Amino acid sequence: MAETNRQERGAGNDALRVLSWPATYLGGAVIAITAGLLLITGTRGAACPDNPTEFASRVNELNKTFADVYAGNMQTIEACQSLDCERPEKLEIASALRSNSVGLQKICWPRKRTAAVDALVNANAGMANAYTNWSEVTSPEDDQLLARAAASAGQRQRSALTALTASLALSGRTPNSDRTP
Repeated sequence: MAETNRQERGAGNDALRVLSWPATYLGGAVIAITAGLLLITGTRGAACPDNPTEFASRVNELNKTFADVYAGNMQTIEACQSLDCERPEKLEIASALRSNSVGLQKICWPRKRTAAVDALVNANAGMANAYTNWSEVTSPEDDQLLARAAASAGQRQRSALTALTASLALSGRTPNSDRTP
C-alpha cells in the first residue's frame, strides 16, 4: 500500500515538474500570441496589401525568386552536354513557376486586378507545362522544337507579368525582369 502511494505521488510530481519547465510557459505564450494575431488579422487577413506599392512589392519578390531560379538553371542547361543533364533544371524551373502562382494566389487581390493576376497564373502554368514537356525529350530534334515552345511560353509569361505590373501603376519593369525567360 505504501509502495502504491509513493508511485501515485511520483506520477503527480512528474506532472508538476513538466509544468515548472520554462519552455512549457514559453510555448504557451507563443501559442497565445499567435492566436491573438490570427484573431486581430482575421477580419482583414494578413495577406491583404493596402496599396499598389505593397502589391508591387509582393509581385516583385515573387518574380525575383523565380528569376533567380530561372537564371541559375538556364546557365546549367546551356552548359549541359546531354538531355539527361538538363532534365532536373527544366523541372526545377517548372516547379518555381508553380510556386510563383501559389504565391500570387495567396494574395487577396482587389477585383480590378484579378484578371491580370489570373492571366499571369495561366501564363505561369503554360510555361511550367512547356518546361515539363521539354524535360521529357529524348532526341535533339524534339529538344529544339520544345525549346522554341518553352521560349514562346516565356514570352507569354513576361507579357502577363508586364500587364500585371502595369495595372499596379508601375513602369512595367520589375527587378530582374531582364533575367526572366
